[in-house]
Amino acid sequence: MTRRGNQRRSSTDSAFTLLEVLIATLIAAIVLAAMNAAFYAALHLRSVTTNLVENSIPQSHAASVLKADLRGTLITGGTMAVSIESPGTESGNNQPTDLDIYTTTGVLRNDQPWGDVQKVSYLLKDSTNASRLGGKDLVRAVTRNLLASTQPDLTEQPLLSGVSSVQFSFYDGANWQTSWDSTSAVTPAPQAIKVHVEFASGNYNGPGRLPLEVLVPVNGQVPSNSVATAGSVIGG
Repeated sequence: MTRRGNQRRSSTDSAFTLLEVLIATLIAAIVLAAMNAAFYAALHLRSVTTNLVENSIPQSHAASVLKADLRGTLITGGTMAVSIESPGTESGNNQPTDLDIYTTTGVLRNDQPWGDVQKVSYLLKDSTNASRLGGKDLVRAVTRNLLASTQPDLTEQPLLSGVSSVQFSFYDGANWQTSWDSTSAVTPAPQAIKVHVEFASGNYNGPGRLPLEVLVPVNGQVPSNSVATAGSVIGG
């Protein structure tokens, strides 16, 4: 009897009480809830980071292209009298554009007869692909054959998607102007050109896409067919 009683007492002492089980369950639930919150926070951070990276790559590329075109702006005459025009008209399609310029960013190729001077137009067009970002596409239209007697060879390059508006501003030395025409302005070229791009929200779930702004001084390159005036010193 004594041995059995001791065994029963020992087994009873080693068991968990209901209170201990409830406390352990509560602790486990709290730990699981904390792990769940940390897991979903990590997933949200990953999604936001992915969206930021995906958006920054095309924006950086567009900014680089805009800077190169604006820095290479060529002040021309004759056939290419309108070297800077905003707003303008797309060659061949007669579609309104936000900016028309002649720039020296053309790539020289052995299999093409064109030089480095090309006409570049920037405009907004309806997106050809359904995009969750909404808005329109910022398109760069390039014309390489500047002396075409018929419809020019036009190449359109989409730069950015989900754009709600784009604004080109021109600094005349005192104020910023919202339009420019090299044939009627007091000076043929502005001292600087500023580009401001606003993005549509669409179905974007992140914190929102910040505007893209590019400011480029215009060097006003001398046309290659210009003739030195009498008495001028060449090269010095």
